[in-house]
Amino acid sequence: MTYGEGSVLIRLGQNLGVDYGPSRIRPGPSGTDWFDAQQLNGRLGWYLFAGAQGRAVGRNIFLDGNTFESSPSVNKKPFVADFTLGASLFWSDAARLDVALVERTKEFDGQVGHLDRFGGINLTILFW
Repeated sequence: MTYGEGSVLIRLGQNLGVDYGPSRIRPGPSGTDWFDAQQLNGRLGWYLFAGAQGRAVGRNIFLDGNTFESSPSVNKKPFVADFTLGASLFWSDAARLDVALVERTKEFDGQVGHLDRFGGINLTILFW
C-alpha cells in the first residue's frame, strides 16, 4: 500500500515516560516496542489511550488489482480513517499487555456495513 498519513494518540495513566505508546497493527496511530525501565516510578505502570489516523491512499494492490497487468479491482476511497481505543498494562520491563479496538471507515465503493471493526491483543514477555 502506498499512502500518506497523519495521526494523533492521547494517553492518560501512570509511568507514561517509559514508552512512546502501545504496539500497533499497521497502518494505525504510531506506537513502538521501545521501553525504558529507568523511567519507571515503581514496578507497575498503565495507561488508557485514544487515537485517530487519516490516510490519503495512492495505491492499495488488494483494491486496485495487479500492478503490471489488468486484473479485477474495485473503486477505492482515496481517504480512509482509523479510530482507536485501548489500554496498556506493564510490570517493569518483564511483561506488557496492550489491548486495542479499531474502527476503520469504508475503503471502497460498495463495501458492506458502516465501519470495519477489529481488535488486537499484544503480550510481550522478557526472557533472560
